[in-house]
Amino acid sequence: CGMCERTIVPKCHLKTTILIHTEKNPYSCSICKKTFSFKSHLNRHSLIHTEEKPYSCSLCKKCFTQRNDLIRHSTVHTR
Repeated sequence: CGMCERTIVPKCHLKTTILIHTEKNPYSCSICKKTFSFKSHLNRHSLIHTEEKPYSCSLCKKCFTQRNDLIRHSTVHTR
């Protein structure tokens, strides 16, 4: 990367690194106007507005918008 001293391998990740350095956020939420560097982050954010919670705990049926939240929650059942 020409902006930091990191060696980016594979080269396809260089675009990602440059977006982080330039703080360009080409993806914008049509509801709240918050911007994101990556379309996947916008898609994840959009769940906030739709109140969609596609991830549910099989033990207690609690629902989450993000998979990582479900994974973190699952530890309450293993204590």
